[in-house]
Amino acid sequence: ETIPPPIQAATTAGRPPPEAPWGEQLLTAAISASVNRTVFIHRGATTTPAIAVGTYLPRQRAVATVTGVTILPREARIVFANGESAEASLVSQGGGIAIYGFSDVSALPNAPAANIVSFGDLKAGQTVIGITSDSAALTGIVSKVDSAGIHTSLTGIPPGAAAVNLSGSVIGIQGLSPGLFIPTDSISALLEPAVQ
Repeated sequence: ETIPPPIQAATTAGRPPPEAPWGEQLLTAAISASVNRTVFIHRGATTTPAIAVGTYLPRQRAVATVTGVTILPREARIVFANGESAEASLVSQGGGIAIYGFSDVSALPNAPAANIVSFGDLKAGQTVIGITSDSAALTGIVSKVDSAGIHTSLTGIPPGAAAVNLSGSVIGIQGLSPGLFIPTDSISALLEPAVQ
């Protein structure tokens, strides 16, 4: 009688299974994604100081920022993390958020997709990560979620910058009160009509 050839699984028995990302790997990937999506908004030339910080949403070809820090211009120059810049127009605002959009012909840099986490999916105790104006990473937790917004322990994040979870998904945009983030539902509501 013939002995059947060994099955494929036997040839990989000596190799360990691929590792799933773990805490530190998740954290460094989330920080990298957030840094690459943080932008600076300029009125006119980039030689002038930035007037606001924003969050680049590459899939939507848009930037979300917070209103109330300064008067946002209708036309702005957005400077990306890699130093490239592009002209953008203010296309929508409401709920403390402003959205800048880019023309269809604008060449935009690659950045990790900014998946958006709904307000209802957040819970106290979840890890959050934010990027300061000088690109330093801060980690904290969601303290509570209520009608005022997303309360976190991240108090050094500039208005307009995003807080992300360990997957790098955006959970909110820093509002005017330190540590209090505007839920992404406000961004989603503005993006739907703005990018159609």
